[in-house]
Amino acid sequence: MTAGHLQVTDLVAGYTPDAPILRGLSLEVDEREIVTVLGPNGAGKSTLIKTIAGLVPAKSGEIMLRGRSIRGIETHRLVNAGVAY
Repeated sequence: MTAGHLQVTDLVAGYTPDAPILRGLSLEVDEREIVTVLGPNGAGKSTLIKTIAGLVPAKSGEIMLRGRSIRGIETHRLVNAGVAY
C-alpha cells in the first residue's frame, strides 16, 4: 500500500497551548480523492484545515504532503506547494 497524498498523523493543535481542539487526529487522503470532514459546531473542522494550511500551529503530530513534512512551513510557501484554505 502506498502512502497517501496527504497524511495527518496524531495531530494535536489548537489556539492555546493548554486547551487543544484536535487531540490525536489522523487521516489520509489519496491523490484525486475527495474527503468531507463533518461534525457539529466546535468539533474542530476549521481548526484541522487551518492547521494543515499553516494558520494554526500544531503542538504535536505530523502533516505530510506527497511524503514530505509540511508541519511548520510558512503559509505562503504552502500555497506554492498547492495547499490553500
